[in-house]
Amino acid sequence: MSTLDGIACPTAKQCWAVGNSGIVLATSDGGKTWLPQSSGTEDYLSAISCPTTQRCWAVGYKGTVLATRNGGRSWENEASGTEHLLYDIACPTDVDCWAVGSAGVIDATTDGGARWHLEPSGTSATLGGISCTTTSSCVAVGNLPYELWTFDGGSAWMKHPSNAPGYLAKVDCVAGWACTAVGAGGFGFGLETSGKVWLDQALGTSQPLYDVSCPMEGRCIAVGGSGTILTGDAGSSTTEISSTGTSTWQLRNSVATGRLDAIACPTASLCLVVGAGDVILASTDGGRSWRLDSYPTPSGPPVRTLLVGGSVALTLGIGMSIVQSEYAISLDDQGILGCGISQGEPIRVHGKPIVLVATPCDGRPGVEQWPQIWAGLVAKDNPQVAVVLIGRWETVDRWHDGRWMHIGQPAYDAYLRRQLKLAVEVLGAGGAKVVFLTSPYFDSQPPPPGGGHWPEDQPGRVQKLNSLIDEEAASDPSVVRVIDFGQKISPGGKFARSVDGVQVRLGDGIHMTVEGGEWVASWLLPQLHAIGQAVSPATHAVAHGTHTMAS
Repeated sequence: MSTLDGIACPTAKQCWAVGNSGIVLATSDGGKTWLPQSSGTEDYLSAISCPTTQRCWAVGYKGTVLATRNGGRSWENEASGTEHLLYDIACPTDVDCWAVGSAGVIDATTDGGARWHLEPSGTSATLGGISCTTTSSCVAVGNLPYELWTFDGGSAWMKHPSNAPGYLAKVDCVAGWACTAVGAGGFGFGLETSGKVWLDQALGTSQPLYDVSCPMEGRCIAVGGSGTILTGDAGSSTTEISSTGTSTWQLRNSVATGRLDAIACPTASLCLVVGAGDVILASTDGGRSWRLDSYPTPSGPPVRTLLVGGSVALTLGIGMSIVQSEYAISLDDQGILGCGISQGEPIRVHGKPIVLVATPCDGRPGVEQWPQIWAGLVAKDNPQVAVVLIGRWETVDRWHDGRWMHIGQPAYDAYLRRQLKLAVEVLGAGGAKVVFLTSPYFDSQPPPPGGGHWPEDQPGRVQKLNSLIDEEAASDPSVVRVIDFGQKISPGGKFARSVDGVQVRLGDGIHMTVEGGEWVASWLLPQLHAIGQAVSPATHAVAHGTHTMAS
């Protein structure tokens, strides 16, 4: 069981959470579903800040600084210049960040992470929290009787008395002097309007508080030990704290009992909390009520997964097989060279007729074809998930019904629809969920003499195939799923040899590289695991025994 210690939400939809063992989780639907991302480290990550939906920085053990510039599709280590543990980070823009940690460390970048430099804090005490409202103004708190302020972007840090009786864990500033800090012993402090005095706030709990988020001036939510969540009206530039320093704070039922470590409120109504044991809480009413979400970490027996299709499927499976165990997947890679779901020969490639080498797609009577081969694999593997990746052999010109035909012509499209239904019937016979991966784009080599695309590489043909796949999924949603693999490795609707710095396609412009398969695995395999876990073991066993379709 792991712990999630940091969370950041640049928008109401997009959030990231980090924790021990280098875990990075991402949601694009406001916390309803979470998927892991490959951080490239097993080091503890304590905090994260995301100024945009594409740029995030996470910090942690021994000065670890990880950065993404593409929404988490890849993460890179940056040289922080320190080996002290970094506890918190604040990035007011996509190029300016400040991180704080043990031994009074303040680490900063003003060029998007290309260079990090240490700034003199004037203390050796641990700094646990930092908040920056602009590139000039930041406040840091920690195990000291004052907070540190900078008004010049970190060139100088000044002490400001807080009169805190103990450790201040985190601070959040909304604008100007509107700041609230929380810490050990369940106390909180709000900075009154003039910025001169931190005033004690009676929060009504003895539990330690680990984080606070103020989605708007005058309203804050604090989280801490034993599932503690408090909502309160804190100090702001419009509503001053009273002379006694007290504000109205209320304990809320968090539906969690363990330690809550971090909170992010991207709007006044939506807040997300993470903590020990992979706990994720969500509130859509400003913290008054909470639901307990869970991140489906791969556990239990591996999900039996069959991968079929042509040579693109085969090469994808080679890379994914290397890391399958990390995602609780048992993968049987059974792609067949030269064989999709289309049958018959000859075909035209680069304008020239050729005879197929792969007999499972030649359509000859008396020769075992792909439907029989796939049926045998289903009987052997008893898969919970059957994954289909086709495309290369569906977009070529093919001799069919006595003439040359191709996708996009009504008669041939009707034929492909029948073949898609046959694929679902064969693969779903044992009760498995059938997952179609959309086809990527192709750029087969050598290119045509006059430039442009070979007929089989035309984007419109790929788009038509993917629309037929979507139609089949819509006709049988209880069995069929679609995952947009094509968009993943052909971002923006264009062929890409490399994505996120990873070469995903071989030089032939068709097949997957081994590293491309590994890269895709961190995105694809968790989705297949979740789909496979939803297959009822009892229903699956019965369906497999009778070879009937699951309903």
